[in-house]
Amino acid sequence: MLLNTSDRVELDRAVAHYRDRYTVTGLFENELVDGIMDVVDALCVGGLKLHVATSKPHAYAGRIVEHFGLEQKFGKVYGSELDGTRSAKAELLAHILAEEGVVPSECVMIGDRKHDLIGAQANGVAAIGVLWGYGSRQELEDQGPDYIAEKPADLLSWIKAG
Repeated sequence: MLLNTSDRVELDRAVAHYRDRYTVTGLFENELVDGIMDVVDALCVGGLKLHVATSKPHAYAGRIVEHFGLEQKFGKVYGSELDGTRSAKAELLAHILAEEGVVPSECVMIGDRKHDLIGAQANGVAAIGVLWGYGSRQELEDQGPDYIAEKPADLLSWIKAG
C-alpha cells in the first residue's frame, strides 16, 4: 500500500492531489512510441476504424489524444469515468462493442498489460499484446494472446495476415 493507510479521507485527499497534478502536467508527460504513427496512418488508410480503449478516465485520455494531434485518427476515445465506472477492461470493451454496434470477431484489442488481453478475451475479441508498454513478455504470454508484437510494425504484419 503506497500510503500505508486505509483511511478513506486520506485516500480521497491523495487521489485529489494526484488528479490536480495530472490534469495540469502529468497527462502531457507521455511520448509516442517510435514507429507508432506510421502504423496508425497505415491502419487508417487501410480503412480500419480505430478507437482508444483505456482504463484512464476518458476525460484525461481525450486530452492526451488531442495533445498528440491524434483526434482525427480515432473514432472515439473510450475510458473509465472518474468514479471508477468501466475501469475494468472487460466492462469497458463490452460498452464499446455495444456503443459502436460492432461484432467482436471483427475487432482487435491491442494492449500492453494483461488486463487488456483479459478484457478482449472476455468479449470474444482478438487480443494482441505489445512489448513497448508496461507489461512484460511473461505477463502477456500468461494470458495466451493471439499475438505478441515486439515493435509497432509487427502489428501491420499480423493484421494484414489475418
